[in-house]
Amino acid sequence: MPADADPVLVLRRAPAALHAMQWALAGSILVAIVVVFVNWHLAFIPLLIGGLFGVAFLLMAQRHRGSPVPRLVIDRDGIQMGSEPSERIPWDAIAATRFFKAKLEEKGWSFGVEVSDQALFSALADPMARAEAQVTGRPEISVALAELDGGCAEIRRAVRHYRPDVAPEPAR
Repeated sequence: MPADADPVLVLRRAPAALHAMQWALAGSILVAIVVVFVNWHLAFIPLLIGGLFGVAFLLMAQRHRGSPVPRLVIDRDGIQMGSEPSERIPWDAIAATRFFKAKLEEKGWSFGVEVSDQALFSALADPMARAEAQVTGRPEISVALAELDGGCAEIRRAVRHYRPDVAPEPAR
């Protein structure tokens, strides 16, 4: 198969994450309106704070709406688990991949990549992932699938194409 015919999987932020922010904003505005009718003198500070949070939510939603920035890219060069190409993990530095349910997040499945190169892991991992790696002994970088516009089947298919030996088991 020619190199340019290799499949590329690009997953972006799911619209559902944006809708949650918009519903939170609508709820806070509704509460503020009710408080204004009860006693507007007491409602000034909560309205001011709620308005600032509302503006922040709107700016975040606008920033991510239809965002072309990928959150997960799987191609012949490796797996990119962030928005920057410098966050790419080359195939030869990947020890394993897996799907798992996060213990603290009950939102759904996550996709984890175990990195065999300690220097690369230290450069790419956030402080929480580094702390977890010290406890579990597994240097793993992960992304929550609930935030993405794709799922387990597409990820498994793409990983299996490039590195069948590290393809994750189907999520159960």
